[in-house]
Amino acid sequence: MHDYYTVGLFDLVCDSEWKQPFTTSVYFFGVLSGSFFSGQLSDRFGRKPILFVTMAIQTLFTFFQVFSPSWEVFSVLFFIVGLGNISNYVAAFVLGTEILTGPVRMIYASLGLTGFFAFGYMMLPLFAYFCRDWRTLLIAMSLPTLVYIPFWW
Repeated sequence: MHDYYTVGLFDLVCDSEWKQPFTTSVYFFGVLSGSFFSGQLSDRFGRKPILFVTMAIQTLFTFFQVFSPSWEVFSVLFFIVGLGNISNYVAAFVLGTEILTGPVRMIYASLGLTGFFAFGYMMLPLFAYFCRDWRTLLIAMSLPTLVYIPFWW
């Protein structure tokens, strides 16, 4: 995700090389923070609304990262992406296990979300191969979620 332009733009070399792993930690702190309240939000407002709101948060803030003028802004946006990511997962997992029954529920719970998650991660190098710039890659990763908008109805 970090090409030579980004390394220079966000000053990720020499004394500032700590920023790259710290950014990953910021993301996972967002995941941790989101895991604390995503279930409560789903209980209060419903699984479907929270699923779509967190999907929108994840998509929009991933897209906003493309326009990050600094490493600090990128990291704050990455924290919010982490919040949306885990909240999206929890809402989708619980919604699916609540509405499905029997063997279909078992397949969904064991392979459904995790299988598609793994497939997405396997496709990421292919996307990265064709999208050589990290900004283009972020756009390519965020825009396909717009396909899910009609699922609201």
